Amino acid sequence: KLVSPTNKRKIGIIVVGSTTRGPIGRLLLGGVGERLLAGGACPVAVAPRGYGDRPGVGLQCIGVGWDGSQEARLALDTAVALAQTCGARIRVITVFQRLAFGAATTTALPGASANEVMRNELRAVHEQAIADMPGDAETETRFVEGSADDVLVAQSEDVDLLIVGSRGYGP
Repeated sequence: KLVSPTNKRKIGIIVVGSTTRGPIGRLLLGGVGERLLAGGACPVAVAPRGYGDRPGVGLQCIGVGWDGSQEARLALDTAVALAQTCGARIRVITVFQRLAFGAATTTALPGASANEVMRNELRAVHEQAIADMPGDAETETRFVEGSADDVLVAQSEDVDLLIVGSRGYGP
């Protein structure tokens, strides 16, 4: 049983990985997997390809996608609980995706662009999450600009598990 360090409630989690049905199965989710990811109301863990075939060394590094949302908080709580259980370190990954029109200033006078304001706000949320981590949690941080899906894939290539929050509209 995992218990959230933030609010002491039990944590539910969905773990998904690639299928073993040939090369294409490593790239595509099945219908059940798609429905779970689209409507899940709990954190989702993605085990990387080949994880089940690795020697039983346990989890060494757990990645977690962080954007400050309630769903991301549940994912981070899950990562912390797992890390405390198995002695893994946590990689908190926050992605800032620039807006195409974001070069415009936020006021009528010269000033910060919309992208600068949003980046600074997201960085503050990222840094607060790190500051709120339990003192015994070994933590790595990544604040990266780019497309969220591309960055999460690149940043999770060397983690044992990637956890991201649900989309927030499930049951």
